Amino acid sequence: MTFNETDIAVFLKKYSNQEVIYCANPGNAGDAVIAHATFQLFEKLNIKLQIIKHEEIVHDKIIFYAGGGNLVEGKYKNAYHFINNNFRQNREIILLPHTVHGYDELLLSAKNLTIFCREKTSYQNLSAIGFPSERLILAHDMAFHLSKTSFQEYLRKGEGIANCFRTDQESARTFDMPNDNLDISLSWNGELWHRPDFAKNVTHNLACYLSAFETVKTDRLHVAILAAIMGKKVVLYPNNYYKIKAVFMYSIKDAFDNVTLIEIPLQNETPALEIKINELRDKLRKLEELLQEKEHQIAGLTLMAEQLKQVFQSKSWRLTKPLRDLISFFNNR
Repeated sequence: MTFNETDIAVFLKKYSNQEVIYCANPGNAGDAVIAHATFQLFEKLNIKLQIIKHEEIVHDKIIFYAGGGNLVEGKYKNAYHFINNNFRQNREIILLPHTVHGYDELLLSAKNLTIFCREKTSYQNLSAIGFPSERLILAHDMAFHLSKTSFQEYLRKGEGIANCFRTDQESARTFDMPNDNLDISLSWNGELWHRPDFAKNVTHNLACYLSAFETVKTDRLHVAILAAIMGKKVVLYPNNYYKIKAVFMYSIKDAFDNVTLIEIPLQNETPALEIKINELRDKLRKLEELLQEKEHQIAGLTLMAEQLKQVFQSKSWRLTKPLRDLISFFNNR
């Protein structure tokens, strides 16, 4: 398959010196890393931002929604509700590099929506449902625009292992959690990343924590990305769907030789294609039920039409026509 791929910085240049809306995605410290990288790039390109929260509604604007993994049906709804509330009355909505799964009806109806996928699986899924190729683009996660020099003060070898495994709904739970595990990303979580200064400070605090260790073991994508940029040895584990592996294959495998992906069969994970087939089967079943209902309605109407035809052709109907015409005349006066 051919991918419409670009450097997000190149795409964004056309918005230099313009005022746009930026909607910060709520979430944990990983979203802070994304937000910090995004604010840095927008500032570099002199794009003027009006920053809003995900529940806000605006009109006649160019909107950028933060990158991340929020547009995943069955797991998160913030990005879905924001797009649904804003696409009709605005000029353009750009979804920055994201993992996307589901919400097909909304995405196909939003004709002014451009989607950047941060890995190939999401891109292939969207292409399969017919999302327009001219508005579907592949680009690396925003966090990869952070440079090693940004964290110069935290660059040291460190000692031991930082176990930073997630404890939320995306955990694959395929192994016993280490006793010293710290899900550091959840130290900050919520509607927080509309403040550039706070997003920067949280990113640097996360880097400060990781700096003390030589090795980082995690299934948190942005803990892994930040640790990789800092030169740590990173052992990356999968989450409970394709996100981690897909981003690793597209953005990490050939760029960071200090990152190793642990392949673990996920009992609860259905391959993306199978998920899509099941979704389509469910839609087909609903359409068949609707068709059956309509067929019953048509059969009822056909019977009624036949009965009315018999009435119209009956002798009594013809004999009472003058009376019916007289009643109709007085009713219409």
